[in-house]
Amino acid sequence: MRHMRLHSNLTMLTKLNSLFRHVGVVLILILIFALVFALFFANDVLSQENNDTRLLDIKNSQFSDSFETLLIGETEVAMIVGESNTPISRGVAVLISDYGANPMSEHGLANLAPYLNNLGWVTLNVQAPNQGFLPASSLPQNESEEVTNTSAKKGLDIIDEQAFEQQELMFMQQLNALQSKADSYPGFLIVIAQGTSAAWLTKMYAEKRANSPDAFVAISPHWPQRQFNQNLPNWVAQTDMPYLDIYTNADNDWAASTVSERKIQAEKSLKLMYRQRKLIGQTFDRIQPNFLAKEIYGWLTFMGW
Repeated sequence: MRHMRLHSNLTMLTKLNSLFRHVGVVLILILIFALVFALFFANDVLSQENNDTRLLDIKNSQFSDSFETLLIGETEVAMIVGESNTPISRGVAVLISDYGANPMSEHGLANLAPYLNNLGWVTLNVQAPNQGFLPASSLPQNESEEVTNTSAKKGLDIIDEQAFEQQELMFMQQLNALQSKADSYPGFLIVIAQGTSAAWLTKMYAEKRANSPDAFVAISPHWPQRQFNQNLPNWVAQTDMPYLDIYTNADNDWAASTVSERKIQAEKSLKLMYRQRKLIGQTFDRIQPNFLAKEIYGWLTFMGW
C-alpha cells in the first residue's frame, strides 16, 4: 500500500515538474517577445522624436512664408520653398540632400538654391527620408569619412536590408508628394540629389519605380554597401532622363570608386544627354554651389531649355 502511494506521489511530482517546465518555456518566450516589441517601439519613438527635433530646428531657422511641410506617410518632412527671381520661370528644381544632412546646413544643398532662383527656377529644398538607414555619412564629418573610407576599402556592408527597403518606400512617397507640389508651377522639373539620395533615386528611376523628371543631377552618388554601389553605374546607364553626373575631390571612396565606370557604362549604352563633370574646390560648401549652378545652366542650355 505504501509502495503504491509512493509511486502515485512520484508520478504526480513528475507531471508537475513537466508542467512547470512547459510553463517556464512559455513565460520565457513571452518575455522575449515583449522585449523585442519594446525595443522596436522604443526605436520608433526615438526616430519620431529625432525627426520632430530636426523639423523644429529647420522651422526655427526659416521665415514662415518659405517654410512648408510634406506629409510622407505619417511623418512630416521639412520643405523650404524658394521662388524664382526672374519674370518667366523655367520650372521647379527639387533639391534632396544626403541622408542625415540638414538641408539648410553647408553640407546640404541650401547654398545652391539662391543661384538657381536667380536663373529662373523655383526651388523645393527637402531632407532625405529617415527610416533607420544609417550610412557612415550620418556620423560627424571626420568620423564619417574615416568609417566610410575604411568600409569602402574592405568591402564592408553597413546597410540593413530591411532598412534599405523602408528607405526606398519612403523615397517613393516623398517623390509623389513633391510631384504634386511641383505640378502647381509651370515649366520643367529637375531633381538634384546628393550622396546616397542620388544613388537611391538613380536606382528607382532606372527600375521605373518612380516617374522620371525632365532632368536629373546626381552629386557624388554612392552607397556604403559593395553590392549596390557596384551596380550603380548600370543603373545610371538605364535611366531615361538627361543625367548630369557630378563628382568632386572631396568624394569618399565609395563615390570615387565608381566615377570612371559610371561614365563608361553610360557611353556603352549610348545614353543620350549624359554629362559627367568634376567640380573644383575642396568641399561642397560655400564655393562649389556657384560652379554647380553654372554647370547645370550650361548643360540645360545645351539641351535647348
